[in-house]
Amino acid sequence: MLSAIRSSLSGDPAAHATGRDKNNGSSSRPTLIFLHIPKAAGSTFDAVLERKFKGKPILTIRKPVQEIEQLKGLPRADRERLQLIKGHFPYGIHEHLSQPFEYITILREPVERIISHYYFVLRRPDHYLYDAVASQKIGLKEYVLGGLSPELDNGQARLIAGPSRRIPYGACSRELLEQAKQNLQHHFSIVGLAERFDETMLLVSRRFGWRPVCYVRQNVTDNRPRRDQFSPDIIEAIKAANWVDMELYAFAQELFQTAVRERGGPFFKFRLARYKARNASYCEKQLNQSARHHARGGVSRT
Repeated sequence: MLSAIRSSLSGDPAAHATGRDKNNGSSSRPTLIFLHIPKAAGSTFDAVLERKFKGKPILTIRKPVQEIEQLKGLPRADRERLQLIKGHFPYGIHEHLSQPFEYITILREPVERIISHYYFVLRRPDHYLYDAVASQKIGLKEYVLGGLSPELDNGQARLIAGPSRRIPYGACSRELLEQAKQNLQHHFSIVGLAERFDETMLLVSRRFGWRPVCYVRQNVTDNRPRRDQFSPDIIEAIKAANWVDMELYAFAQELFQTAVRERGGPFFKFRLARYKARNASYCEKQLNQSARHHARGGVSRT
């Protein structure tokens, strides 16, 4: 049994709205699949999902190669009880499920994502890219062009298109772009945007019948330089290296606008303003609680 599958798998599954994609399984409960793109507000959304699915059977994928193999080895009954699968893995994990399923994801403007990714790595000695970047004192431009990781070479499109074949660094094609577009349009019920996270949260809540969940931003790369602090040649290098992601993001924006128009409802702007105000109060409350906790020396009092 995977250690990442938390809670008892013997509990009764909660009913969710039926997803658009279905396998041949007989279960009417769709398993929610969150495809978490690194540095695209996924950690914040992950924390929301943890709260909504607390006590339910969840699978969090951290090491895709071995953990997806373990998922394939689970008894069918255990796989069918999973209510949520989330993590950094490519589209296609549904092929190992027999029950109905539903994909959601969040994309981020590619230049902002790469800048955030670079400074996040610099501040995380435990990150797999840290040693290479820190020891060689690699700058942002070299970080993107140096072939360090597929994450930096149209990483969003790679995940969304799926692992049909291994594409060398710098070899992403229009074929990959078109596959990613097709997947987003036809196989994801929610395509969110990191830059419009509050609106994304309202669309998610409406889709699943949830009361909009307040949140505190997680895993934020603080005090990083702004985009306009970099020279134009660096920004252009990022765009050129991630041209597939640039086009995919523009497509995702179109899908998002359509979703807001068609699913948001007539009072969407009003609900958005109310939600922003409620979330601001929630964040302030959490910050005050954290400050009091630290003032007591980090010891909880009951």
